[in-house]
Amino acid sequence: MSAILPAVSTKPDIQVALKAACYKSDQTYAPREWVIKNLVGLQMLNVWIGPEKSRKSSFAMRFFMHVACGNSFDGFSVPRPRGVVYLSAEDPGIDLDVRYRAMLEEFTPSEQALIEKNFQLIKGRDEFISKGINIEHTNREFWRELPKMYPAEVYVLDALEMFCSGRTNESMRDALISLRNYCGPNNCLVILHHTRKRSEYETTKHKPILLRNIGVRVWSDKCLGAGAIKRIADTIMCQEYWEEKDTDGFIVDASTDLAAFGKSIEDIPLLTFKDEGVYRYKLVRDLGTGASESLRTLREARGPWPSRNAAAKTLKLSRSQANLHVRELLQKGWLHANDDGSISLG
Repeated sequence: MSAILPAVSTKPDIQVALKAACYKSDQTYAPREWVIKNLVGLQMLNVWIGPEKSRKSSFAMRFFMHVACGNSFDGFSVPRPRGVVYLSAEDPGIDLDVRYRAMLEEFTPSEQALIEKNFQLIKGRDEFISKGINIEHTNREFWRELPKMYPAEVYVLDALEMFCSGRTNESMRDALISLRNYCGPNNCLVILHHTRKRSEYETTKHKPILLRNIGVRVWSDKCLGAGAIKRIADTIMCQEYWEEKDTDGFIVDASTDLAAFGKSIEDIPLLTFKDEGVYRYKLVRDLGTGASESLRTLREARGPWPSRNAAAKTLKLSRSQANLHVRELLQKGWLHANDDGSISLG
C-alpha cells in the first residue's frame, strides 16, 4: 500500500496570496466557460448526491459521455466536446463494461468515435482498491500522478466515501479542497456522494419524504457532511430513484428524479426520467398544471420573444413563478432558446 503523505508538500507564500486576493476594478475576467450550460463549468466544484442504488453512477456516466462528444441532450446544452476522466472506485470493471457499452448505443457513430477518444473510464475498484492502493485524498503521491497520466478538462470522482474516510464536516471539507487542488482548480470537478442511510428527513408516518415533495434544497440536507459540502460546492445535483408498489408488493410505477441548484446557476427544475431499456433513460416532458397553463398562454401569444424575461412577462405571474415556468418549459423542450438569446415555441 502506498504511504500516506501530506496533502500539501510546501507552505504557500502567505504574503503573495494576501496581496493577490485584493480585488481590483481594472482587472478583467473571462466569461464563465460552461461544460454543461447552466449546470457545471470550468473552475467549478460540483457535488452530485443521492442514496445508494439511486442510479447516480449511471446518470453521471451518461451525462459526461454527452460532454465527451459535445452532444446536447434532455434540455441541457453542451457547447463543445471535452476530455473527461471518470474514476469509478465502487463498481467492478465487468459492471462498468456492461454499462458503458449499453450507453454507447445511444449515440451516433461519429459521436461514439468522439466518446472513445475523449472519455477515459478508470477502473478504480479493480486496479486500486482491490490491490491495496490507497486512494484517499491524503495520498499526495497518487493524486499528483492521476492528472499527469490522465489529463482532461473534466474529472468525475465516484464516490467521495472512497476518497475520504472521515465523516465530519471538517474532514469532508478538507477532502473537497484537496481533490479540487489535485484535479486542477481551473478544470471542472464533479464528485458523486451518498446521502445518509437514515435521517430526520427519511420518513414520516412510515412514508418516504421524496425529492419531488420537499424540494431540492431541503432534500440535499440528507447528504453526509451537508454543512460543509453545501458551502463549498458551486453546484449541488440531487438524484433519487423511487418505486410505487401495489398491496401485493408489485411495482406499478418507477422513475428517477433529478434537480439542481447552486451559486452560479439558476435552479434546474425537477426532471423525471423513465426507463427505456437497460441503462436507457427518457426525460418525461409532461407538465404540471401551472406550467401547462403558462404554455397555453405563450402559445396564444405565439412569440417569439427577445429574451427569457420577455417570455416570462407575458405570463402575468409573479416574477419568480413566471421564470420558474419558463425554465421548466425550456428544459423539457416546449420552448426553444435561440442562438441570439430569443425564445420561441419548441
